[in-house]
Amino acid sequence: MYIRTDGRRWEVQAQIGGAQGRSEVLECGSRSSASILADSWRAGGQGWRELRRSA
Repeated sequence: MYIRTDGRRWEVQAQIGGAQGRSEVLECGSRSSASILADSWRAGGQGWRELRRSA
Protein backbone atom coordinates (compact mmCIF):
# COMPACT_ATOMS: atom_id res chain seq x y z
CA MET A 1 0.00 0.00 0.00
CA TYR A 2 1.43 3.35 -1.02
CA ILE A 3 0.22 6.91 -0.56
CA ARG A 4 1.97 9.36 -2.85
CA THR A 5 1.68 12.98 -3.83
CA ASP A 6 3.14 15.38 -6.33
CA GLY A 7 2.32 18.31 -4.05
CA ARG A 8 -1.16 18.86 -5.50
CA ARG A 9 -2.76 15.45 -6.05
CA TRP A 10 -2.85 12.47 -3.69
CA GLU A 11 -2.98 8.85 -4.85
CA VAL A 12 -3.36 5.56 -3.03
CA GLN A 13 -1.88 2.47 -4.68
CA ALA A 14 -2.66 -1.04 -3.49
CA GLN A 15 -0.46 -3.80 -4.88
CA ILE A 16 -0.68 -7.56 -4.36
CA GLY A 17 1.58 -10.30 -5.65
CA GLY A 18 4.91 -8.43 -5.56
CA ALA A 19 6.44 -6.40 -8.38
CA GLN A 20 4.79 -8.57 -11.04
CA GLY A 21 1.41 -8.60 -9.30
CA ARG A 22 -1.73 -6.53 -9.75
CA SER A 23 -2.16 -2.98 -8.55
CA GLU A 24 -4.91 -0.41 -8.35
CA VAL A 25 -4.49 3.35 -8.01
CA LEU A 26 -7.18 5.76 -6.83
CA GLU A 27 -6.85 9.54 -6.74
CA CYS A 28 -7.92 11.38 -3.58
CA GLY A 29 -8.62 15.04 -2.95
CA SER A 30 -6.54 15.40 0.21
CA ARG A 31 -3.99 13.71 2.44
CA SER A 32 -6.65 12.83 4.99
CA SER A 33 -8.93 11.18 2.42
CA ALA A 34 -5.94 9.22 1.06
CA SER A 35 -5.11 8.03 4.59
CA ILE A 36 -8.71 7.01 5.26
CA LEU A 37 -8.85 5.03 2.01
CA ALA A 38 -5.48 3.36 2.59
CA ASP A 39 -6.43 2.45 6.17
CA SER A 40 -9.68 0.87 5.01
CA TRP A 41 -7.88 -1.15 2.31
CA ARG A 42 -5.28 -2.29 4.82
CA ALA A 43 -8.01 -3.37 7.25
CA GLY A 44 -6.13 -2.12 10.30
CA GLY A 45 -2.79 -3.86 9.72
CA GLN A 46 0.50 -2.79 11.31
CA GLY A 47 1.72 0.83 11.26
CA TRP A 48 2.86 3.01 8.39
CA ARG A 49 6.37 3.93 7.39
CA GLU A 50 7.46 6.72 5.09
CA LEU A 51 9.44 5.95 1.94
CA ARG A 52 11.35 8.80 0.31
CA ARG A 53 12.65 8.87 -3.23
CA SER A 54 16.39 8.60 -3.47
CA ALA A 55 18.17 11.33 -5.43
